[in-house]
Amino acid sequence: MKISSLTKILQISIFVILFFTGTSIIATRFGFANGPKTFSVLSGSMEPAISVGSMALVIPQKSYSPYDIIAFDIDGQTVIHRITQTIPLGSKIKFITRGDANNAVDSTLVDQEKTQGKVFLSIPCLGLVKTPKGFALFIVLPALLLVTYEFVSLKKEIEKIITQKAKEMYEKSLAV
Repeated sequence: MKISSLTKILQISIFVILFFTGTSIIATRFGFANGPKTFSVLSGSMEPAISVGSMALVIPQKSYSPYDIIAFDIDGQTVIHRITQTIPLGSKIKFITRGDANNAVDSTLVDQEKTQGKVFLSIPCLGLVKTPKGFALFIVLPALLLVTYEFVSLKKEIEKIITQKAKEMYEKSLAV
């Protein structure tokens, strides 16, 4: 049985989504301190660089530079903004940050220790997978479409086999 290109595309898409979702869930649940993390982008402060609903892959770095987009914690909330300036204060380094869509820099200096990491990659819409509606849209719906497509293909193959067998039996009965 041939697998059509549509089936291959659906399978690859589901695999990629499941891979990123699984990685995200594992990293979030087990909190790998020095490993990659994923975050769902909930605000438009970094548009157009990172749009609302994107999933941002964040990787810790030893050092950060101006223009890097970083994830950091402020008051128990993770924020993703761009470094506009680094400020050495004694043995510590602090950052002035700003969202690309914001008119002013952030009011709080960011300690390098509170930095989760640098945004390595952002994938539009994939952050929505972490919501129930997004999970249904990106995981359940494509999976149902794939299963339905496979059942229809299987049904057609079975009908072909039955038709072929009936034709062979009919031809055998004529030959007798």
